[in-house]
Amino acid sequence: MQIIDFARSFITFVTPGHTNNARIQVECACTLSAPGEPGREYLVVASCKSEDVYVRQGLFKQPNYDFCGIFEPRDYALIRAHASADEGGYEIGKVAERFEALHIHVIRAEGRLLESDAEIVRATLDNIPLIARTALRDPDSGLEAVLEYPIKTMNVREEGSVYQVDTGPVAFPDLSPPGREGIERLALAFIAFNRAESAEFVLQAPTPVGADPSVRTPHYSELRVVECRNSVVAVAV
Repeated sequence: MQIIDFARSFITFVTPGHTNNARIQVECACTLSAPGEPGREYLVVASCKSEDVYVRQGLFKQPNYDFCGIFEPRDYALIRAHASADEGGYEIGKVAERFEALHIHVIRAEGRLLESDAEIVRATLDNIPLIARTALRDPDSGLEAVLEYPIKTMNVREEGSVYQVDTGPVAFPDLSPPGREGIERLALAFIAFNRAESAEFVLQAPTPVGADPSVRTPHYSELRVVECRNSVVAVAV
């Protein structure tokens, strides 16, 4: 079966005037589809810190913030997580209106579906790269999402052949609320699961710090438990 080779997959966005080509590694793919419509693949890229590029000194901005993005050939979301949740947030728009160009370089490789928990444990202990897929569906809207992402943290125990994935960031697709479309449904999250039929997500959200509820920081704190279908694939080596 074909899977994404995340180590060799990148998004490159070109800033106006060709002042910079920012190549960032892909962390997750999320394909959203509605009944009777072709799916659209959204790509989450790795986080970095805010910077001034090509200056001699003072490369990191101060105060600094976390920078991440989600891209699709037509739409983008830039996510800036400052120390305060009152700053930054999601900038959503059209690629053609924001960038000189957008280059999507996704490489696919062969993988082998691991059919049992014992196979998953064995592949983990053999240090084989692992890719996960998580499929979700909203029964009311009929919307579907398929996530594909590298498993960067895996817990296993040989006795009883048990495992638990804990990895991210991924794109959490909120399929239920009406009035939002495409990239507007996606939020950054981490995912954990230890069985095929459910997963837990912890979403990045404004989170109170200390006794004053008005003091908030962007943190992975909003929990969602969903019915889904998880599978683990071993990368062919």
